[in-house]
Amino acid sequence: MNHLSWETASTGLATVIDQTIVSGTSFCLSVIIARRGSKEELGLYVLGLSIVLFALGLQNSLIIMPYIFYSPRQDGRIDVRYAGSTLIHACGLSIIGVMVLVAAAGTASRLSRISGLGNVIWALAGVITFILLREYARRVCFAWRQPSNAIVMDLLGAIAQISGLLFLAHLRLLSAAAAFWMTGIAFGFAALWWFGSQRKNFEADWSKVKSDFGLNWSFGKWIVAGGLVYSARSSLYPWFLASFHGTAATATFEACMGMTLFTNPFFLAFSNFLGPKAAHNFANGGIVALRRVVSKTTVLVSAFMAIFAVSILIFGDRLVVLIYGNQYAGSGAIISVLVFGLVAGAVTLGFDAGLYAMNRPNVIFHANVLGLCITLLFGFWMAKYYGPLGAAYGLLVASIVTSISKYFSFSRIIKDFATKETAPEVSRVECFGPEPVQIVDAATED
Repeated sequence: MNHLSWETASTGLATVIDQTIVSGTSFCLSVIIARRGSKEELGLYVLGLSIVLFALGLQNSLIIMPYIFYSPRQDGRIDVRYAGSTLIHACGLSIIGVMVLVAAAGTASRLSRISGLGNVIWALAGVITFILLREYARRVCFAWRQPSNAIVMDLLGAIAQISGLLFLAHLRLLSAAAAFWMTGIAFGFAALWWFGSQRKNFEADWSKVKSDFGLNWSFGKWIVAGGLVYSARSSLYPWFLASFHGTAATATFEACMGMTLFTNPFFLAFSNFLGPKAAHNFANGGIVALRRVVSKTTVLVSAFMAIFAVSILIFGDRLVVLIYGNQYAGSGAIISVLVFGLVAGAVTLGFDAGLYAMNRPNVIFHANVLGLCITLLFGFWMAKYYGPLGAAYGLLVASIVTSISKYFSFSRIIKDFATKETAPEVSRVECFGPEPVQIVDAATED
């Protein structure tokens, strides 16, 4: 037990360190662009970043999340054939992404009223493959419980990105498009290093690629739908602001978001650790072990967020000026609303992991649909008439509605399991993996 506790603690710490590197690098890039560029360039960078996050969300939902929950082996071995299939899936997705972005870049260059947007999308078309593969490598490291490899890879990428952007700023060549080109180059080298060191863990069996994708889709279709809806809900506000108020308003919104996202290393690292942990607990200990993980997670996250929220409410306005510059002064109200929205969404982190582990991603999809409806019916008009502050209120209301929906749905499903009245039949085998596992969910199967 002590060994397991130490292994869990060390893995969690390494995951936090890695996510701190990733989130810290992203934060530094936005600050460099804000300080050495202009509000308009930062706004363009945010729009491009929303496209990147959408693509990463699609890859995570369709490929990585199913792999995380299907790959655990009790003997700790890596299923090299299944890993090889997911790598092929990731490469195929990146090819599709390039084609879509090329078409979008041509359209934006001719028709968009947002100056410079076409150049940003052309840059993304050139580097999206490297961005997706690097994120794939990171997530697979966590699935394999090898966060130290992710740390090395992400540290190399961080050094290359930050030094490259500072060099471009020194030459007065810094722009949103140039920032994405530099990111792609850095990620490309980092990903190639990782794949070179891990090639023995991938084995391509083309006869299984299609069936493995079908397995992923059977699990991941709701995650894909939920992920797309969530990405749309989160990514629409920068586009609303850019369309109605210009990219400078988008930059203000991003700077305020930056103040609330100091928790990103904690939450994203916790998610990377919690997902595999919940899957292993449910596979080996059933609903009791899963409920224990979710309960501890909710208490820990709530306590952490209470401390963080109070700190940001007191110091947020001064921090945004200190970090981004005087042009972002007077943003305290926006930051306050955003931090409450962050709290509302963060407390359901454990529920998400529990629902995925129980093969109920459809519940998360339905909750995210509610959030998207709030965005379209309320957030759109708030952003149009009240600018960044209205967008912050839109996010807050959407987060509250989504979180309430998740809480009640999770409570109902747990009660069903506990009473054994409407529990789905789950065939349990020693190897919880892609070939032997069959999950029959009569209550939700379409």
